[in-house]
Amino acid sequence: MKEFQLTVFRQNRILLVIFMMPVTLLTSLFVALELNHIEPLNLLISGLIIVLSGLGLFYISIGRLTVKVEDQTLKFSWTKKAFFNYKSIEPVQLSDIRTLVINEQILLKELQTDQRQIPIGTAKLMKKDATEFIDFLKTNTTAEQIDSWDVWKRRGWLAIAYRINTFILVIFGIIIISFISIKGFNSALLLYIPLVLFQLIGYQFVMKSKM
Repeated sequence: MKEFQLTVFRQNRILLVIFMMPVTLLTSLFVALELNHIEPLNLLISGLIIVLSGLGLFYISIGRLTVKVEDQTLKFSWTKKAFFNYKSIEPVQLSDIRTLVINEQILLKELQTDQRQIPIGTAKLMKKDATEFIDFLKTNTTAEQIDSWDVWKRRGWLAIAYRINTFILVIFGIIIISFISIKGFNSALLLYIPLVLFQLIGYQFVMKSKM
């Protein structure tokens, strides 16, 4: 019997974390402003809010998944947490797996059969047995290998996403030009613009190549 230990970060929970981080930072800023007359306490409480919120959001997002291979069947079990447990996954026969959704050759996003889709969502960090599990699936199934962009294309989302990203790039370019014309090149915000811009351009090229 083979067994694989996987660290999982599901996309829907990652989006929750991304949404909650600005709320956390704004709360910390509010506390800092309210306590600005007590400098050490100000820093301590603000830092404590950020650390505890970060740990809480990490706890919500992470999952520990054990996959056992018994009689050509994958059996899944989650390590139980006090709260925010992931939904249980029904066993699946290796012969029933038709598609492996793998991003960047190392991130197993989903297993697909004719009847259902089984979300996995392995992470780059704390990979554990993720690489070995992907290699096992590639060797022991005849499943097609695609990535998330291919899934979007098959569901008819890719062309829409491409148009939206194009629109965002145009608006982003207008904002940058307007900002520079008003503020010049002296703002520290300009240091962060390439990070966002390169990401959007990267998405644009990938989507174009998949269409």
